[in-house]
Amino acid sequence: MGIIAINVNTTGLIGNQIEPRRCTLITTDSLATITTAGYLNNQNIFGNTILPTDIFEILYLFNEQTKVGVFGIFQVTYSSSTGFTLNLWENPGNVLLPVVSGDFAVFNGTSGQIADLGYLPSDATKTRVVMAGSAVQVGYLPHFIDITGTIDDTAGAVINAGTIQSGLSGVAGGFIAYPPTAANGFLELLAINAGGAFNTIISNSAMLQSSTISIPDPGAATAKFLLSALTGAGVQHITSGSLQVDAGGLLAGLAAGGTAGSLTLYPATAANGSLVLSPVGNVGNFAATLSNVVGLGQASVYTLPDPGNAVARVLVGATATPFTTAHILASSGTGGLVADSGIATAEVQLNTNIKANRTANIGGAGAGPISVVVAGMTAASIITADIQASSNTVSISKVTATATGFDILFSADPGATATVNYITFIAAQ
Repeated sequence: MGIIAINVNTTGLIGNQIEPRRCTLITTDSLATITTAGYLNNQNIFGNTILPTDIFEILYLFNEQTKVGVFGIFQVTYSSSTGFTLNLWENPGNVLLPVVSGDFAVFNGTSGQIADLGYLPSDATKTRVVMAGSAVQVGYLPHFIDITGTIDDTAGAVINAGTIQSGLSGVAGGFIAYPPTAANGFLELLAINAGGAFNTIISNSAMLQSSTISIPDPGAATAKFLLSALTGAGVQHITSGSLQVDAGGLLAGLAAGGTAGSLTLYPATAANGSLVLSPVGNVGNFAATLSNVVGLGQASVYTLPDPGNAVARVLVGATATPFTTAHILASSGTGGLVADSGIATAEVQLNTNIKANRTANIGGAGAGPISVVVAGMTAASIITADIQASSNTVSISKVTATATGFDILFSADPGATATVNYITFIAAQ
């Protein structure tokens, strides 16, 4: 509705007491409206003339039903460009002047005086002032505990939407995390001197599942992680799963430093020995490589036999292609090398194919022919014989292979006693 009533006449003011006049005004308008330049530009409001020296006591935002409004004292200023302006008056005793627009007002002592001590908002466009939720402790990190901006240093999950840095160059930094149970140690990430301006970054690879990666107990006060490149002493343990080198070779020892390395393999049963692959020094910088044959046609298990001795040698071919099929091997020196003898097995008669023996007494049967039984012989076998002993002096006239042995014919009757030595090849060669 605007201005309801205005009075610029004050009883008892005469002569020089005309100025300043104490005027009154009642309006339903807001503070922002009545302090707008030009609000009183109509100088003859309800027949009343406004003077630049007037002081107004105003009830604004007045409610005609409740007869309640907001009271304020206003001074009048005049500008040729904007006309009259009402300015809310502040008692200099209540506000310590001067002040800076946008600064926070704070109490100056205990008298109630408000002053501008230079406290200004970090961003005047924002509408919330951050408050502490309780008494805080020195050195603790503050964090928001509600959506209205209250901060505190109490325990809680704190999130930073970017990188968190601990320390600066030349100032040590670290991270300590405690478990939920008291007196159970902590996990610490600590930066130490790297020997140069070298950064160490720990990051995950692309993961196909959510994973919890545990640091095993090394069983010692100091230990090292198993890395792709590692120097130093100590035994690193993998207590489950397998170790697989997906690219490159598995190295044990250090060639440049003369550090020996070996591979020790244990069987599934405890206290059952081990298989050790261990190098010894060569006469030069030569590598010994153990590999499978090219084009292996099936999965194969190579078993080392029990040599029956504390020291033994494995037979090794002396050339790149040392052997010919069905040839007999021969030793090449005394170091365990073997070579092809050049003798085909087909050229050798086995002991089962050669019978060398002496007959029982076949005397007393005349000159013969006398049959001698030899297991395995056939009429195609080869037989040779000579007289070992006889009662009479005779010779062998003829020896003939038969289906069951051989027949022997003497030149005359050998007498009561006669034994013959013979050699037979069961199959002709």
